[in-house]
Amino acid sequence: MRPLRLAVCGARFGEVYLKALADGVPGIVLSGVLARGSARARRLAAHLGVPLWQEVSEAVAASDAAAVVVRSAASGGSGTALASAFLEAGLPVLMEHPLHPAELQRLLDLAARRGVRLHVNSVYPHLPAARHFIAAARAWRDVPREEGMPAYAQLTTSRQLLYSALDVLARALGGLGDFRLERPAGMAEGQPFAVLEGTAGGLPLGLRLQSYLDPRDADQHSLAMHHIVLGGPEGSLSLASSFGPVVRSRPLYVPGYADGACSILLDEEGPAEAAAYLDSPMLAVEAAAPLTGRAALREALPGAVAVALADFAREIGGGPDAERQSPAALMEVSRAWQIAGQTAGPPALRPLAPPWPPGRIGLAAPTAPVPPVASPPPDEAPTPDAMLEINTRVYAELDRLLSARGMAGQALFMNWGYVPDVGEVGEAAFAPPPHHPQQPQWRLVLEVLGQAVPEDADVLDVGCGRGGALVVLARQFACGSLSGLDIGEANIAHCRRHPDLASARFQRGDACRLPYPDASFDVVVNIESSCAYPDFPAFLRHVRRVLRPDGCLVLADLVPAEAEPAMREGWAAHGFILRQERDLTAGVLRGRKAGAGAEDTVFDRLADATPELAAFLDTYRAGPGTPMYRALDEGRVSYRLYRLERSGSPIPADPPPLPDRGAMLRGLLAAAL
Repeated sequence: MRPLRLAVCGARFGEVYLKALADGVPGIVLSGVLARGSARARRLAAHLGVPLWQEVSEAVAASDAAAVVVRSAASGGSGTALASAFLEAGLPVLMEHPLHPAELQRLLDLAARRGVRLHVNSVYPHLPAARHFIAAARAWRDVPREEGMPAYAQLTTSRQLLYSALDVLARALGGLGDFRLERPAGMAEGQPFAVLEGTAGGLPLGLRLQSYLDPRDADQHSLAMHHIVLGGPEGSLSLASSFGPVVRSRPLYVPGYADGACSILLDEEGPAEAAAYLDSPMLAVEAAAPLTGRAALREALPGAVAVALADFAREIGGGPDAERQSPAALMEVSRAWQIAGQTAGPPALRPLAPPWPPGRIGLAAPTAPVPPVASPPPDEAPTPDAMLEINTRVYAELDRLLSARGMAGQALFMNWGYVPDVGEVGEAAFAPPPHHPQQPQWRLVLEVLGQAVPEDADVLDVGCGRGGALVVLARQFACGSLSGLDIGEANIAHCRRHPDLASARFQRGDACRLPYPDASFDVVVNIESSCAYPDFPAFLRHVRRVLRPDGCLVLADLVPAEAEPAMREGWAAHGFILRQERDLTAGVLRGRKAGAGAEDTVFDRLADATPELAAFLDTYRAGPGTPMYRALDEGRVSYRLYRLERSGSPIPADPPPLPDRGAMLRGLLAAAL
């Protein structure tokens, strides 16, 4: 099916949509940008290699749908008129919030007359923390009423985020029901929040709404973005902020306390019925992946937009209806937004100074580098523990420097790239996103995976790095579950905060001692990390153990030429059937040529890297002229793909050893230097 050609209207917050599309949204390609022609809009369009239009008719002629990321008429913008023009032309529209009920109804009526879809995107419900909160709230709501239900809701937000906060609440409660608010009499003037009381979704609702904003910078200066609490006698479920965490907490309740039946000195256990209360946690913090402001702007928000765009494309393509996008659901949130604004009254308008940097509340950016530790001499192979320690330090330092320079989103993939030859079909089941900055790396992952990942497969990526292969799997494959393991704590933290990987499971651990139960996975993926394993046979034993019968190991890595025969012949003795071996060297070399310029721009900015990290980056880049590139180009090393099936045959007690490729590669590089 041809992808949906989407025009993006607007170049301010519209840039978040452009970033989402550049990163890749299944089923959608960017057709161009509709804007007023500012220098910023021209630069963005040129950067993405798409046309810049200033007339709706130009966008309509080249597009199948539109994302209108321009303020609506109720907010003083031209977004409503733009959306009307696209709908009138027969194009589906995804409209950025907020929308007044009257203008929303007009757009819905127009969409119905033209037989096309209208979606409204409030963005924040699609962030990982909000999705986690919504799912947890639904699970609580779904318990039998006699076993405890939420008894109240509280919401604290700003004027500019009220619409999206109500959308999150509606999704958590299954609708806002008979939404009512009133402002209690006797409220003191000049308070930072207007306090309103009412009902939402059948629950008592307390709403604290910021009472002022800066008209010169109306999108910022929120005292609180999204703070939502559902609570009852059992405890509370809280979304602490837009970006998390989600907190479950409860009051302390002690059975038998009132009648003296419980004592902490005389009877440590207490009455039998006390165990369920006294042995359960008082607090659980979830969806708490650390996030910098840069990562929120460059990764989390585009990721949330990507979720909304993917839902939009699926529904247009005949897929299931997107959640909370029916006319009734859209009108419910819009009317609630109107009621809240009218009840609170107009905000006070005042010029506001920039807030103090977040270091004032202990959220300062890290400045100290990871302390360097002496590495083994080049001619001395590191011990297993030393190799783990070196790699852990390297990735921690890399993450620190990338984050400090705002480049975390530019280094999703730590694998090399692949560029097919002219006319080459290859084995990739999909095409990479057309505007992704690491397109060769994305293509390599697709070539490696090929057709090896069946639908609903449980997949483990060992050595998952910063999550590139898992993002490909999440966006382009219909996996049952995704798991990632890496020795780098910084890598795992980066993966956990990636919006596409909110449902994936991550664990820090050693590839040679996989911490998973037997028969847990259908597919294990291992890309460009096995050469660093100090005990490769142990890795294979554990992979075989965690794979289900007939499961598949997909392994891609460097192989010295002298090791190729032993690798080819050694798989059977280690419990695997070699189903395919493929030499990807030529495409990888083309990928190194294609990617060297862009990667050098990123990595050369890490000039103050530690010596360990600098050595790692030199090997990783392997650009033209480097020893690793020459070894690949001259045939002394190849980049090979192995697709291996778990064998049911018994493994010899003492299988023949496999070549130590890491030591062989270190020797090759040392000789070249």
